[in-house]
Amino acid sequence: MPIPNGKNNRKRQENKNRRDILFERVREEYGLFIFGFCRSFFPFDRTMQDTLYNEILYRIWLKLDHYAEGTDLGAWVYRVSRHVAVNMLKHERRRRFFLPLTRELEQTIAAADDDTSQIDTLYRLVDRLSIRERELVFLYLEQVPQADIARLTGMSETSVSTKIYRIKKKLKTMYENEREAE
Repeated sequence: MPIPNGKNNRKRQENKNRRDILFERVREEYGLFIFGFCRSFFPFDRTMQDTLYNEILYRIWLKLDHYAEGTDLGAWVYRVSRHVAVNMLKHERRRRFFLPLTRELEQTIAAADDDTSQIDTLYRLVDRLSIRERELVFLYLEQVPQADIARLTGMSETSVSTKIYRIKKKLKTMYENEREAE
């Protein structure tokens, strides 16, 4: 059995310390952002929000060695978070599709809808949007500048502005239709 090289052990320890420091920085600076992101994907399921949050942090931990020092940490965290969230949402939608909605569950949802606040109403409406539209709404609500949204999503600033305008209009129409139905 070969004797471990002291140089390699020091390098591993330095990488571990760097990873720990970087991970703590991510948790401190982006923890609330990540949780808000999780809420936008699963607005009414606290368990799924927590599961997604933990999964994102786990994936960030695993991928910290791939983070290039000097690049935008926030953009990197966003990309990892988005990738994990989209995969989990797709998996969850497939799973939910096969779960029958019982009469009792329907009554519970109806009772909860009567007591929802404006924020819950917004999240319920956002839940009906496409994944891309949800992303844009989340970033907009987090007050991320449109130039940064464009950079993060790979869209032009004009496209971001137009899509956000259309999404707002769509949400307003959805809200008005819901109010009329009551």
